[in-house]
Amino acid sequence: MKSHHILLTEGVETVKCGSSLQKGELVYLFHILMEDGILYFDPVDKKRNRRLFQNFIEKNFTYFGDGGFQHRILDSSRHFSECVGYTYREKQLRYLEKIIMILLSKKEYLTKS
Repeated sequence: MKSHHILLTEGVETVKCGSSLQKGELVYLFHILMEDGILYFDPVDKKRNRRLFQNFIEKNFTYFGDGGFQHRILDSSRHFSECVGYTYREKQLRYLEKIIMILLSKKEYLTKS
């Protein structure tokens, strides 16, 4: 897996940050950071903050997708909407559990060091 994803747009090289997460997982991670006020663009206007976050993610990140390749994030609005919907609660819990396991593994590693 490449450490970054390079796109050529009108002859200009753009480097995007790659991810080992699937699209929904990546969006959900950012949603948690945004929703809890850890990261923000506009701490007052929630709609504007969400829109700016979606733009930021789409412009700067790729996700681990089909065939084990990095894919551009073309539209994250559906995944952002899923983050607040009760219907997708089970999916959110799975994503959250994965993130918690990653953090616990890191904590265990640091504790043993």
